[in-house]
Amino acid sequence: MNYLRWFFPVALTVSSQAGTIYQWTDANGTPHFSDSVPLNQPNVQALNVYSGPSTDADQELKQLKKQRKNDSKAESDAAKKAEEAADAKAKLDAAAKDNAVRCKQLQENLQVLNEHGRVRETDPKTGETRYLSEADKEARNQDIQKQIQAFCNN
Repeated sequence: MNYLRWFFPVALTVSSQAGTIYQWTDANGTPHFSDSVPLNQPNVQALNVYSGPSTDADQELKQLKKQRKNDSKAESDAAKKAEEAADAKAKLDAAAKDNAVRCKQLQENLQVLNEHGRVRETDPKTGETRYLSEADKEARNQDIQKQIQAFCNN
């Protein structure tokens, strides 16, 4: 446990001093690298070491972030369009169902007008009941046929 007290300060010191590395080749042709200048070694080269990404990596990172942002926006737009299309389809389906119900009601009303000699209706405002005249029946017949064309012929 005692060694941990020394490890962290040493690790921080080494990482903060990184910057120049020295390279040389010994008499056997083996390359060596060190962060301190070697003694009695000819042809020592000082190499500058930069921490962090290179400028090319910075550009690639920026492009990657931009691409991810654009991809995310495109996915969001596609999801939004799909949701709008689903909503529009649901509205069309609901309208088609309503039209089918209305069509059936109109066809039943036309059948009643054509099959029954006397047609009775109740006025919704006054609650009075009256019989339709032949002219009223013919006018209603034409009106219902127009509505059938509108609601039944999709």
